[in-house]
Amino acid sequence: MLGVFFLIPFMLILAVSVAHKTDGGDFVFGFTATHYERLISGLYIGRTIYSTVMALSVSVLTLLIAFPFTYMLTRFTRR
Repeated sequence: MLGVFFLIPFMLILAVSVAHKTDGGDFVFGFTATHYERLISGLYIGRTIYSTVMALSVSVLTLLIAFPFTYMLTRFTRR
């Protein structure tokens, strides 16, 4: 099941990511880094940094709220 639902689609995505795109919209399998060259452009780098900062901010905020609340819950009496 893991191979059918994860590994095979993952391999297809990986194969298409390094394939050549023809004028008709099809892909010819072969190695090219054209698709990966776009990842190092300013737009993608900026969006990646923004997403990372946002994820870290939310994580820190969640921890700042959760730890004191959990500590308070553990100090309550049983009743």
